[in-house]
Amino acid sequence: MSEDFDLLAVLPSIIPALRSARTKDDRYADFRHVFFGSEAGRRVLNDILDFGYVARPASVHQDGDAGIRNEGKRQLALTILAAATVDPKQIQRMPTKRAPANQRWKGED
Repeated sequence: MSEDFDLLAVLPSIIPALRSARTKDDRYADFRHVFFGSEAGRRVLNDILDFGYVARPASVHQDGDAGIRNEGKRQLALTILAAATVDPKQIQRMPTKRAPANQRWKGED
């Protein structure tokens, strides 16, 4: 790049505009196009899933802090995978009515 670009300086102004301009359907279509529109996109998604410990344990033979960081990586990788594979039109809303007290899990208030 011929000029310096400070991404951190422009992010606060870019992110709200991006969020307001896109719908969940738009995001789903974008992720599908990026990750499943080409062989390179599929390879990148595989790399993200590998970096995110999706197919392997995140905390084997590591100290607790490394395991926690790896679980964060896993969460991000799974969020990306869901954005690319779960059609928002197919998601059913969860019931908003709470279960009767005698049918709740112990500890659930």
